Amino acid sequence: MESFILNSKVTSRFKLYVILTIALFYTQKLQLYEYHNLSLPGEYSPSTNTFYD
Repeated sequence: MESFILNSKVTSRFKLYVILTIALFYTQKLQLYEYHNLSLPGEYSPSTNTFYD
């Protein structure tokens, strides 16, 4: 019984790490996509300051 409780704790923590990793990956992908979507050629920052060449 003791080992079963420990095992379930480990698996739940592992699942949490997996979910966090996937979430982090997706948010980074999304930010990259939004950045490329909004940025124009010669533009410095799409969100706040726009410096053109």
